[in-house]
Amino acid sequence: MGQWSREELEEAWRRYQESVVDVGKTWDWSSYADHFTEDARYVAHALGNMEGRENIREWIVSTMNTFPGSEMPTYPVEWYSIDTDKGWVIFKNINTRRDRG
Repeated sequence: MGQWSREELEEAWRRYQESVVDVGKTWDWSSYADHFTEDARYVAHALGNMEGRENIREWIVSTMNTFPGSEMPTYPVEWYSIDTDKGWVIFKNINTRRDRG
């Protein structure tokens, strides 16, 4: 058994998703980085890997405040899976772009 129960992981996942919706409304990407531990590793498929919360913060604020990131306010989740043994939530989200009319 892992460090956290499935219920605890589900609750943390729910709070994370609510926060992402809020960030899409407020555009406070700095607060998004607060979801990561100080030693987090962030893998961006097209931009490489970042290590550490503050590096993630610097990257996400910069990326989401310049085009095309500045045109992507929502990130619906296509699927997710919870691994209770490892304490992981793995998911695929879709970067959606604003309708340019």
